[in-house]
Amino acid sequence: LAVSTISGWMQVTVRFFGVAWVEDLHTYSSDLVMILVVVHVLGVLTMCLLQRENLVRAMITGGKRDPVD
Repeated sequence: LAVSTISGWMQVTVRFFGVAWVEDLHTYSSDLVMILVVVHVLGVLTMCLLQRENLVRAMITGGKRDPVD
C-alpha cells in the first residue's frame, strides 16, 4: 500500500510527472493490491466454510461465538 500511495503521489509532482518507471511502479503495485484484496476475501470465505463460523461478523463485532464442545 505504501509503494502504491507514494508512487501515486510522485506522479503528480513536477519532478516525476510523466516518468515511465514511476507510472509503471504505480500500475504494478496498485494491481498487486487489488490481487491481494481478492486473495484475502477468498481466504476469509474459505475459513468461514471450514470453521462453520461467520468471520465477517466477528471482524465487525470483535468477538467470536463461544466454542461448543
